[in-house]
Amino acid sequence: MKKLLLLIPTLLLGCSHPLPTPGTLTPQSLTTTTPHHVSYQYLLYLPPNYNPHQSYPLVLFLHGVGERGTDVSKVAAWGPPKLIAAGQQFNFILAAPQCPDHQWWHIDDLEVLLSSLLHDYPNIDHSRLYLTGLSMGGCATYDWILRDPHTFAAAAPICGSSNPTQVHYTSPLTPIWAFHGEADPVIPPDGSRLMVAAYLHDHAEAKLTLYPHLGHNAWTPAYNTPELYTWLLSHHLPH
Repeated sequence: MKKLLLLIPTLLLGCSHPLPTPGTLTPQSLTTTTPHHVSYQYLLYLPPNYNPHQSYPLVLFLHGVGERGTDVSKVAAWGPPKLIAAGQQFNFILAAPQCPDHQWWHIDDLEVLLSSLLHDYPNIDHSRLYLTGLSMGGCATYDWILRDPHTFAAAAPICGSSNPTQVHYTSPLTPIWAFHGEADPVIPPDGSRLMVAAYLHDHAEAKLTLYPHLGHNAWTPAYNTPELYTWLLSHHLPH
């Protein structure tokens, strides 16, 4: 987390920040020139009855390949943004960036975005940052928490995969709840099985929900599971 905060003084921000309306998704954008060029559009959600003097958790949501592009409204096709667009309310701040066309999630760029959010919203509780993503975003979720285990209190990778041999070299391990379809033809369920097994082998907190006969769309039942949000928000990093 110290690494993220140290980025702020060196950022040259060209930001578009329409005043967010609490309880709705508001398009935002971020462009930086240092420490390197980063350009993201993202959807931002503030809870209903948002109070800038009150502390809030932050959930970062990373979409899959199909939502890449320049139309940020596509990010609301799935996951928590879809639920919010349909009228569901949450008591956390949500940020959902859009990956540009023909690109993959880059952790360095996402860290710049997170630094910007923490700068713009000083009432975000740094001990209650959470990460989740689906497919391409599920893979990035694993990659980010393995590279930086000190940032997120918990994470929920959906139909993702990463290198389970890296788990042994990460300490402490971020608690995870993974979800996957047992008939996934795009990212086979062993992507989650092997990651969770590696976590459990290192005595870390991890669990896996497998959906029998379900293909790649594990995100619909996963994000419609109320217990997922309760589980995420129950975790805190030590102050």
